[in-house]
Amino acid sequence: QVSLMSYTYGDFVQLGWEYDGIEFKGQEKFIMPEHDVTLTPDWKKRYKITYTVGDVDRVTGASFMEYSQPETIPTGLQAANRFSRNGFKIVGWLCDDDNQVYATSYPNYVMPNHDVTFTAVWEAKEYTVIFKQDSNSQNNIKVKGFTDTEITTPNGTITQNGKNIIAWRDEDGAIYPVGSQYMIKGAIAGKGITLEAVWEGSDLSGTT
Repeated sequence: QVSLMSYTYGDFVQLGWEYDGIEFKGQEKFIMPEHDVTLTPDWKKRYKITYTVGDVDRVTGASFMEYSQPETIPTGLQAANRFSRNGFKIVGWLCDDDNQVYATSYPNYVMPNHDVTFTAVWEAKEYTVIFKQDSNSQNNIKVKGFTDTEITTPNGTITQNGKNIIAWRDEDGAIYPVGSQYMIKGAIAGKGITLEAVWEGSDLSGTT
């Protein structure tokens, strides 16, 4: 069996042993010929892979990462949850080397003999915006829409002490009259979007 011994030298890493143009990995079987042989290290230079969110807003946490990978060796690309951006999801990686978009978690990207950068390809998430009329969740009104698109705030379907819903208040306190446009700005991962009813006779300061 070929030795498991391996070496590093500067930016180079040894990934096996070569003899007569053939590469052998550690513990791989080698049939000994009827003469002495010399196996030489199979050196691979390590280059940098950089991942970046690109020129976008609403990023939470890290905006880039990098690590090294030996040339010519297949490697798996990062998963869709590598970065977090409110209201968006990663659907691929744009490679600056060949201008191709690779799927997230692509398993067999072959590292070139130079540095390479992958930029996240983002897609707007679809939300179900909850318009909460009262404490009974069965009375919630649900409207679907994508990040950075507008939806129309609905009319109420119930009354309270003879009063009607005239507007909706978001989590920041902004008030949107019934029938007005509400821009979906996205939310932190795992958190939805909810607006609460504003009834007749209420203070409408803060109306957008």
